[in-house]
Formats: sequence, C-alpha cells, structure tokens
Amino acid sequence: MSHFIPLTVGGHPMEVLLEAPARAKPGPAILLMYHRGGFDGFTQMLVDRLAKGGYLVAVPDVSHRVSRDIRMEDRKQYFKDSEVVADMRATVDYLKTRPDVDKDRLVIMGHCMGGRMVLLGAGRMSDFKGAIVYYGGGVHLSWGNEAKTPFDT
Repeated sequence: MSHFIPLTVGGHPMEVLLEAPARAKPGPAILLMYHRGGFDGFTQMLVDRLAKGGYLVAVPDVSHRVSRDIRMEDRKQYFKDSEVVADMRATVDYLKTRPDVDKDRLVIMGHCMGGRMVLLGAGRMSDFKGAIVYYGGGVHLSWGNEAKTPFDT
C-alpha cells in the first residue's frame, strides 16, 4: 500500500509517495515523475501497477515549494529546473539507503510534464540505468529561466 514519506530538500519539507513490494532481496526501483495533475488517480494507478510488477516506486512532490492555495494544474509556472533536480536527487539519495533497493537498478519514468522532468533528470544525474519518457513536452524550454533546457542537458 502506498504512503507518503517526508524528506527535506534545501530546508523545505517534501513528501514522496512510496510503494514498496514485499521482496526477500534488493530489487529495482522507479523514480516516477508525475504529470501536471500531480498525485491524482492516474498517478496512483501507475504506482499500483508498477508495484504489482515488483518495482519499488517513489514519486517526489516537486511542487512542494509552491503555495497549496494554487491549483496543482497551475503550479508548473513556479518550477525551476535546478529545484526539480534537487528534488530528484534527494529522492534517489533516500532510495539508495533502503535495503530493499538495488542501487544499480534505478530507472526514471514519467509522462507529459513528468516526461520532461525525466529527460531533465536523466541528463543531469548519472544514477539511472534507464529513462522512460512518455509525451515529454516542453523539453526545449527552461523552467525558471535557467540556462540549460532538458534538451540541452
């Protein structure tokens, strides 16, 4: 059953949705980047499906720096690529501490806005053995007016 765990990124609290299958030895893990809808029914369905397939799944809340008064669908305009990468880094660092995670079998996956974040993370972090991008829109644009786009990385 999935649940939220607390992490801290740059002094900010961040929740990570986590679902870990029961297994006797370390296994693969997926860093799942949510779409514009955030932690909605579609994201939960993906988490459940992947966990049933034997993957530990972690979904960081990359909107944790944005006011909860702003609708999830509108939060993207406040994101910065460097902060999203910091959120991914904190989540991966946490996963690497878990005895049920094989550190050499980490994959990053996402669709739409999450697909864009996958390309960003795969380009800036060397931890992943695979990257699955579904509909990665906006890869030629930077979030937060930063120098490099995910496509440039």
